[in-house]
Amino acid sequence: MSGSSGILYETKADRDQEARVALLVANAWSLNLVRLPNLSEPCDYIMCEGSVDPKAIVLVEIKRRNNAHDKYDTFMLSCRKVDLLVSTASALKLHGSIVVEFTDGVYSIGAKRFQREGTVERGGRTDRESVEIEDVYHIRHTQMRKVYP
Repeated sequence: MSGSSGILYETKADRDQEARVALLVANAWSLNLVRLPNLSEPCDYIMCEGSVDPKAIVLVEIKRRNNAHDKYDTFMLSCRKVDLLVSTASALKLHGSIVVEFTDGVYSIGAKRFQREGTVERGGRTDRESVEIEDVYHIRHTQMRKVYP
């Protein structure tokens, strides 16, 4: 995925890990999944009901973190990313969901809920070549639902 600077950071290994998580979630939710093209905004997958005449149900953005879900009080995500997911899902009359794989499981939260209940602060990444500081939503990890295992 490209950052706010437009630089591409997502690798094939990242996409493979994301596909593994998406499959876990699709199975847990009894849905089929369709991977969107690389660099697609606002999400990574569309999950559908049915295989003969599939009906789109939810747009899914998948994130991965190298820590336990409760290591920090909150999970942070770009306001731009969340707002775009919510508006696109709404325009298409679909649900939007944010799925996060932590080291201790896979968790999810509805994008509208993330937007509605998240607190907005200035933040972002400083560990990359181009610093990506922007408005971000913080959501308490207790507001997320465990999907797997």
